[in-house]
Amino acid sequence: MIRLFIALKIPSAIVEKVIELRNEIVVTNSLFKWEPADKLHLTLKFIGEFPEEKLSELIHSLSFLNHLPKMRLKLGRFGFFFSKKDPRILWIGLNSEKNLVELVEKLNREISIFGIEPEVRKFKAHLTLLRIKNNFPGELIKKFEEYDVPELSFVSEKIILFKSELKPSGSVYTEIKSFDLN
Repeated sequence: MIRLFIALKIPSAIVEKVIELRNEIVVTNSLFKWEPADKLHLTLKFIGEFPEEKLSELIHSLSFLNHLPKMRLKLGRFGFFFSKKDPRILWIGLNSEKNLVELVEKLNREISIFGIEPEVRKFKAHLTLLRIKNNFPGELIKKFEEYDVPELSFVSEKIILFKSELKPSGSVYTEIKSFDLN
């Protein structure tokens, strides 16, 4: 079994801008272990454990991605996902045309033949910037939530099927197959 997910690649110039914006709010980086730039992506579908012997079939079923248009997106606001009132994930939102939600729905339909269940939570387009393990200063929550993110549009041209390996130092992502959008 291998652990898989499907993600929209974010252009490196946008990733750099997001890190720049984040650093305007948090001046010192020694307090947190930020997600590295090469791990910033928009997860479209987390597949989880998948039989390796069916990988070529899965890749074939995803070939429809090569016929989709490039995705136009805009940076949204900073926000948090909470668990029992404690912040667990710091993210920056992405706003898109409705075709992103349609893409996620189509992905769910196409890969359901492998017994992969659709996500029950409503799709929230975001980039995970920080996984929060313990106390996160309340004043920083407020700073992130009140920060006025400049309007910045961009185009994403690739969707990637990744393998994710969990290691003591954190997860390691390996590109298995990329699909070029038109």
